[in-house]
Amino acid sequence: MFKGRAASFASTVLSFAMAPGLHASPGDAADEKDRPPIIDEFFLTETVHPQEKGEFQSTVRVIAAKNDDEGDTNVALIGLEYGITDSFQIEANWVAWSQLKAAEDDESDRSGSGDMEVGIKYAFDENAKTGVRVAVGFDVTVPLGDVNKDLGDGFWVYEPFLAVSKNFSGSTNLTLNLSYGFLDRDEYPDDIDEAEPEVDEIEVNVGLVHAFAPAWRGTLELNLETNEQSGKGDETVAYLAPGFIYKGTPGVEIGLGVPIGLTDDSSDWGVIGMLSIEF
Repeated sequence: MFKGRAASFASTVLSFAMAPGLHASPGDAADEKDRPPIIDEFFLTETVHPQEKGEFQSTVRVIAAKNDDEGDTNVALIGLEYGITDSFQIEANWVAWSQLKAAEDDESDRSGSGDMEVGIKYAFDENAKTGVRVAVGFDVTVPLGDVNKDLGDGFWVYEPFLAVSKNFSGSTNLTLNLSYGFLDRDEYPDDIDEAEPEVDEIEVNVGLVHAFAPAWRGTLELNLETNEQSGKGDETVAYLAPGFIYKGTPGVEIGLGVPIGLTDDSSDWGVIGMLSIEF
């Protein structure tokens, strides 16, 4: 999604993306199920912890990506999560606004709303001895973006995922995501040569977070998405994304991340501003 075209950038953010104070360590006698996560949201990696029963969480991400070859991209992404139970949540993410600023001597700027992703997530209880927690889920991308403006690729995407987290000494967490996206074309652009290939995608995300002060967290993420596994695709995007998150107010997170492109298909670099509120 941090690729040159607005549609690709937005779809990558959607796919990457789908508690105040320091917390007790896994060995403490306190109930592990009730311990809040170190953070509620990474910038690009899916967290394991769901929302509590009856609790909403709204997250806004504003993203700017630089790409000297294909043009810069700006995206505003709105997410909403709701806890059905303490272990099961429903969620939705929508590209509310996306803009592709054309490279020099290229096409005119394009802007508008993009695709929407809806999904579910179920998290098993954390293992009190190991500090490991596992979640499974399923996301569906609804192709709402205009394919002729590069605001969408015109695919339904059906994506099961697995998320695993490991807590270390209460203040550090490592999270791993694995997902596979099955693509089903809904619409071609008017210029058929501009159509993206209908090739399934694999995504791997790793997120590390450390609470280095009562209200501050440092994050580091490695994110990879590719369609080359079948031999039919030709695109791999990867980012290394350091960031900081401030949790000075209960239920509120404010963060700033800087994804750095690692492949030719990735954008050169970007900035992500994030605001997350529970209510």
